[in-house]
Amino acid sequence: MYVAPRRSTSHSPFVRALFVTAALILFLGQQPLQPIWRGWQLTREILDLKAERDRLQRENTLLRQYEAATRTPEGLELLARGRYHMLRKGEWLVVVAEPPPAEIKPPRGLRAVMDKMRAQADDALKTWRSLWETVSAQRRSRPTAE
Repeated sequence: MYVAPRRSTSHSPFVRALFVTAALILFLGQQPLQPIWRGWQLTREILDLKAERDRLQRENTLLRQYEAATRTPEGLELLARGRYHMLRKGEWLVVVAEPPPAEIKPPRGLRAVMDKMRAQADDALKTWRSLWETVSAQRRSRPTAE
Protein backbone atom coordinates (compact mmCIF):
# COMPACT_ATOMS: atom_id res chain seq x y z
CA MET A 1 0.00 0.00 0.00
CA TYR A 2 1.29 3.44 -1.01
CA VAL A 3 1.30 6.17 1.61
CA ALA A 4 1.85 9.74 0.40
CA PRO A 5 4.63 11.61 2.19
CA ARG A 6 3.41 14.05 4.75
CA ARG A 7 3.59 17.72 3.81
CA SER A 8 5.82 20.01 5.74
CA THR A 9 4.04 22.34 8.14
CA SER A 10 6.56 25.11 7.58
CA HIS A 11 5.53 27.97 5.32
CA SER A 12 7.25 29.17 2.21
CA PRO A 13 9.84 32.00 2.49
CA PHE A 14 7.41 34.42 0.85
CA VAL A 15 4.71 33.77 3.43
CA ARG A 16 7.29 34.17 6.22
CA ALA A 17 8.50 37.47 4.77
CA LEU A 18 4.93 38.67 4.42
CA PHE A 19 4.18 37.73 8.03
CA VAL A 20 7.34 39.48 9.31
CA THR A 21 6.54 42.62 7.29
CA ALA A 22 2.99 42.71 8.62
CA ALA A 23 4.24 42.24 12.18
CA LEU A 24 6.81 45.05 11.80
CA ILE A 25 4.19 47.43 10.44
CA LEU A 26 1.83 46.44 13.23
CA PHE A 27 4.41 47.01 15.98
CA LEU A 28 6.29 49.97 14.51
CA GLY A 29 3.30 51.78 13.08
CA GLN A 30 3.40 53.53 9.73
CA GLN A 31 6.64 55.41 10.42
CA PRO A 32 8.77 53.23 8.07
CA LEU A 33 6.29 53.87 5.23
CA GLN A 34 6.09 57.61 5.85
CA PRO A 35 8.95 58.65 3.46
CA ILE A 36 7.51 56.53 0.63
CA TRP A 37 4.00 57.94 1.14
CA ARG A 38 5.33 61.52 1.37
CA GLY A 39 7.40 61.02 -1.78
CA TRP A 40 4.35 59.77 -3.63
CA GLN A 41 2.32 62.79 -2.45
CA LEU A 42 5.07 65.20 -3.47
CA THR A 43 5.37 63.58 -6.88
CA ARG A 44 1.62 63.93 -7.48
CA GLU A 45 1.77 67.56 -6.35
CA ILE A 46 4.74 68.24 -8.65
CA LEU A 47 2.87 66.75 -11.63
CA ASP A 48 -0.24 68.80 -10.83
CA LEU A 49 1.78 72.01 -10.50
CA LYS A 50 3.59 71.36 -13.79
CA ALA A 51 0.27 70.81 -15.57
CA GLU A 52 -1.11 74.03 -14.08
CA ARG A 53 2.05 75.92 -15.09
CA ASP A 54 1.72 74.67 -18.68
CA ARG A 55 -1.95 75.66 -18.78
CA LEU A 56 -1.15 79.14 -17.47
CA GLN A 57 1.66 79.58 -19.99
CA ARG A 58 -0.71 78.69 -22.86
CA GLU A 59 -3.32 81.09 -21.50
CA ASN A 60 -0.69 83.82 -21.12
CA THR A 61 0.42 83.33 -24.74
CA LEU A 62 -3.18 83.68 -25.97
CA LEU A 63 -3.67 86.84 -23.90
CA ARG A 64 -0.48 88.37 -25.31
CA GLN A 65 -1.64 87.61 -28.85
CA TYR A 66 -5.02 89.14 -28.06
CA GLU A 67 -3.35 92.27 -26.64
CA ALA A 68 -1.09 92.59 -29.69
CA ALA A 69 -4.11 92.28 -32.00
CA THR A 70 -6.05 95.00 -30.17
CA ARG A 71 -3.22 97.54 -30.49
CA THR A 72 -3.91 98.10 -34.19
CA PRO A 73 -7.02 99.73 -35.66
CA GLU A 74 -7.61 96.68 -37.88
CA GLY A 75 -7.51 94.39 -34.85
CA LEU A 76 -9.98 96.58 -32.98
CA GLU A 77 -12.30 96.58 -35.97
CA LEU A 78 -12.18 92.78 -36.25
CA LEU A 79 -12.84 92.49 -32.53
CA ALA A 80 -15.85 94.82 -32.69
CA ARG A 81 -17.26 93.09 -35.76
CA GLY A 82 -16.89 89.64 -34.21
CA ARG A 83 -18.02 90.34 -30.69
CA TYR A 84 -20.65 93.04 -31.13
CA HIS A 85 -21.83 92.17 -34.67
CA MET A 86 -21.07 95.68 -35.89
CA LEU A 87 -21.60 96.34 -39.58
CA ARG A 88 -20.85 99.07 -42.08
CA LYS A 89 -23.57 100.62 -44.20
CA GLY A 90 -24.60 98.28 -46.96
CA GLU A 91 -23.27 95.10 -45.31
CA TRP A 92 -25.47 92.16 -44.45
CA LEU A 93 -25.15 90.08 -41.30
CA VAL A 94 -25.18 86.36 -42.00
CA VAL A 95 -25.29 83.97 -39.05
CA VAL A 96 -24.61 80.33 -39.80
CA ALA A 97 -26.47 78.01 -37.46
CA GLU A 98 -24.62 74.78 -36.82
CA PRO A 99 -26.52 71.63 -36.00
CA PRO A 100 -26.03 70.33 -32.47
CA PRO A 101 -23.27 67.76 -32.11
CA ALA A 102 -24.30 64.12 -32.17
CA GLU A 103 -24.61 62.43 -28.80
CA ILE A 104 -21.58 60.40 -27.87
CA LYS A 105 -22.57 57.23 -26.08
CA PRO A 106 -20.22 56.27 -23.27
CA PRO A 107 -18.59 52.87 -23.69
CA ARG A 108 -20.28 50.04 -21.80
CA GLY A 109 -19.47 46.54 -20.70
CA LEU A 110 -16.13 44.83 -20.37
CA ARG A 111 -14.42 47.22 -22.82
CA ALA A 112 -15.29 50.23 -20.63
CA VAL A 113 -14.02 48.49 -17.50
CA MET A 114 -10.76 47.50 -19.19
CA ASP A 115 -10.22 51.00 -20.62
CA LYS A 116 -10.77 52.56 -17.18
CA MET A 117 -8.37 50.12 -15.53
CA ARG A 118 -5.77 50.75 -18.24
CA ALA A 119 -6.03 54.53 -17.76
CA GLN A 120 -5.64 54.19 -13.98
CA ALA A 121 -2.63 51.91 -14.43
CA ASP A 122 -1.04 54.40 -16.85
CA ASP A 123 -1.52 57.24 -14.33
CA ALA A 124 -0.03 55.17 -11.53
CA LEU A 125 2.92 54.18 -13.74
CA LYS A 126 3.65 57.85 -14.54
CA THR A 127 3.58 58.66 -10.83
CA TRP A 128 5.93 55.83 -9.92
CA ARG A 129 8.28 56.71 -12.78
CA SER A 130 8.56 60.31 -11.65
CA LEU A 131 9.03 59.15 -8.04
CA TRP A 132 11.81 56.82 -9.18
CA GLU A 133 13.47 59.67 -11.10
CA THR A 134 13.22 61.95 -8.06
CA VAL A 135 14.76 59.34 -5.75
CA SER A 136 17.49 58.53 -8.28
CA ALA A 137 18.32 62.22 -8.67
CA GLN A 138 18.54 62.61 -4.90
CA ARG A 139 20.86 59.59 -4.66
CA ARG A 140 23.10 60.96 -7.41
CA SER A 141 23.27 64.38 -5.76
CA ARG A 142 24.40 62.99 -2.38
CA PRO A 143 28.06 63.46 -1.60
CA THR A 144 29.96 60.19 -1.52
CA ALA A 145 32.04 59.23 1.50
CA GLU A 146 35.65 58.83 0.43
